Amino acid sequence: MSHALTAVKDAALLLLMLSGVALRRAEAGLAVAEKASLVAFLSVMVLLSFLQVVLRQFFGMGILWGDTLSRHMVLWAGFFGAALAAAEAKHFAWETFSAQLKGRPGSAVRGLAALATAVITGLLARASWLFFLDDKAGGNILFTAAGVAVPSWAYSVVYPGGFALLTLHFLIQAALAAADLAVPGWSSAEGEGREGNA
Repeated sequence: MSHALTAVKDAALLLLMLSGVALRRAEAGLAVAEKASLVAFLSVMVLLSFLQVVLRQFFGMGILWGDTLSRHMVLWAGFFGAALAAAEAKHFAWETFSAQLKGRPGSAVRGLAALATAVITGLLARASWLFFLDDKAGGNILFTAAGVAVPSWAYSVVYPGGFALLTLHFLIQAALAAADLAVPGWSSAEGEGREGNA
């Protein structure tokens, strides 16, 4: 009977570790996509701003919707930056306290912090989703470009999208901390290896 329990326990631990590895890989892939999106948004913002300056200085005109688009792209860039900070567990200043705790106490503090933050960002995602639905129902037009009316909801989607992305990262961090509680050291060791390869 004890051999059967040991086998079940070992199988559960192995499954937990494999799930943790899968979560780390999924988060790493998500971070790569976020970095690429951040670079794309920043590039478009810089080019658009440069084009606006050139058009105004030399031709006395500008792109009417350019400034509005740039302002909204700043929001996207901010959320992508926040998501990357969350993925690297560098989102809050009080992480210094949890970083000093080793072993299971550190994992517990990190897990609780990530879970609490996931709840908060999840509530913000829900509230911003309701805002998005109201904005969409209002039918407001943000600007018109080349005869195409761009609705304001096309840009207010950044709020629920950004907060949902943060929630996902914090849930992954909480799950990894829980796995580290069950098998102390495996998660942090793999994280150090990943940072060393980066």
